[in-house]
Amino acid sequence: MPVTLPWDDPTPPESPVEAKHRRPRTYDLLVTGRERKAVNRHYFNSVAWKPALAKAGVTATQGERCGHRGTGVGAVP
Repeated sequence: MPVTLPWDDPTPPESPVEAKHRRPRTYDLLVTGRERKAVNRHYFNSVAWKPALAKAGVTATQGERCGHRGTGVGAVP
């Protein structure tokens, strides 16, 4: 799964060299566990990804309503 992430420093660049080093980069993401096997997506989503998004303020925190009526999206598990 391709994921685009900002690297180095998120502040606006002051030179072309800084702009080159601070540009977002896209990589293929593979999440593995201790046994070097791919992590189950449902486990990763509920245990790591959703709590991280909630803590960053991107989504509602656990138990809050998301506010998307009619979309099938309810409380964040």
